[in-house]
Amino acid sequence: MARGPSVEKTERTRARILAAAEELLAAEGYSGWTMQALARRAACSVGLVYRYFPTRASLVLAIYAELAATIAAGVDGLAPGSVGARFGEIVGLKLAELDRRPRVFRALAHAALAPDDGAGVLSDESRAVRAIGLRTFTRVVAGATHAPPDAEAVGRILYGLHLLIVLVWTQRPTRPRAAEDPLRALVTGLPPLVDLAVATLDTPFGATLLARVDALARSILETP
Repeated sequence: MARGPSVEKTERTRARILAAAEELLAAEGYSGWTMQALARRAACSVGLVYRYFPTRASLVLAIYAELAATIAAGVDGLAPGSVGARFGEIVGLKLAELDRRPRVFRALAHAALAPDDGAGVLSDESRAVRAIGLRTFTRVVAGATHAPPDAEAVGRILYGLHLLIVLVWTQRPTRPRAAEDPLRALVTGLPPLVDLAVATLDTPFGATLLARVDALARSILETP
């Protein structure tokens, strides 16, 4: 069914406000601007901004959701391969997206790490975004050659691991020299270790360890 002009106008307005918010985040940081400044940048009324995004956190969550959707779409383009190889590819895609707008996502790190902020990465408000990410990493695992039986548990653990990698990214120099880039070394070195861990899942020790680590990951990532 074709979308009506009112729907398209709504989407254009929402996108314009989000684009203006990203410009302000890049220029002023997370808290260095007001909704009034956002309205001026987006060439709309303050009331219209609040209609789409009633809080600063709701703006941040919308940016998170767009990034999560982009990464989810990237799973379809992953090459066949091991769990570790596919994990490395999807993390590479995530980091490439972050590197395209580094000032924006570095500004959002303040909100992501604030435990009482509605845009915190582990907040109840961001559960829907986390759900997209968890499904994405489950698909990464399930689509691998020799995928483990419990792709959801492995995907959940790898999703948590990828969040730690993003945390490292927030602390990374803007233009690191390749030889001194700890993130490059981390992302390059992890896939073989992931595959080694997956290979142990057929053993009693591996199965027990998976259950315990997954229980921890679930308690952190899915707790309201």
